Amino acid sequence: MVERRRGEECSKKSFLQNSLCGHVYAELDIYRLAILGGKSCLKEIPSIQNTLYYKVSGHLLSTSEIESALALHPNVVEAAVVSAPHPIKGHFPYAFVVLSNDKRLTEELVKEIKCVVRDKIGAIAIPDIIQQANGLPKTRSGKITRRILRKIAEGDKQADLGDISTLVDETIIEHLWENRLKEIRTTG
Repeated sequence: MVERRRGEECSKKSFLQNSLCGHVYAELDIYRLAILGGKSCLKEIPSIQNTLYYKVSGHLLSTSEIESALALHPNVVEAAVVSAPHPIKGHFPYAFVVLSNDKRLTEELVKEIKCVVRDKIGAIAIPDIIQQANGLPKTRSGKITRRILRKIAEGDKQADLGDISTLVDETIIEHLWENRLKEIRTTG
């Protein structure tokens, strides 16, 4: 179920009704109801305000659009995409994926994920690097801390990550650095 609110409707409260969790109130943003592993939860559908764009070989790409395409794969529980500098393209998509059921990122799984992104968006949006993550660095409010992911994508371990005291789990950063060595490089 997708509910959109614009203009005057933004000030009105609306809710999504779900038999598992009762009434869930959502204002100003766009939400969809997702059933994951028998648990019901709300997932934010990216809006223009919180979408990041960058250029790859002259094409303007949306990180949230690539993330949505990655999440369509049945083994991808969660995904985050950041841009990393590229000497020729300018930038390239660098994806962090959290996989379900103790799955490991293999060449075959990467090919499947690439096919989903290619079918949904196009070959230009396929991440050059897909890195498996145990989890994503999130604040207590549930927002992904992309500045940390960007530093990891750039490979700058000495960089100042800024304030990490607001993260739910600070150990995720160390796991991401460890997994960076196991990243799977891809080509369009």
